[in-house]
Amino acid sequence: MTTVTVTERDGLTIHVHGHAGHSTAGTDIVCAAVTSAVRFLDCALSDELGLDTHPVIKPETASITLQLDKAQAAHPTAQIIVAAFRRYIRQLALEHPRNVRIMED
Repeated sequence: MTTVTVTERDGLTIHVHGHAGHSTAGTDIVCAAVTSAVRFLDCALSDELGLDTHPVIKPETASITLQLDKAQAAHPTAQIIVAAFRRYIRQLALEHPRNVRIMED
């Protein structure tokens, strides 16, 4: 199962961990959907808005972490992009409850 954890303490942290398990690694469309969403989020925030997401990618544990400090997380456009990401992940979790879970504080 892929778990997406969104924490809003002293900024924003998004941590994605695990393989969705919908299919084998490399052919799993649910895993690919989550990975694509996280990559889009990182590109939108860092490349387009110029924010530093401090990406930490660990292929050995199938995890990705993005972080924004408090000021960056308050950026109005960043808030819209992150809200859309969260909505998308929630929808994936509804459609694939055995494969995706979102935890939000």
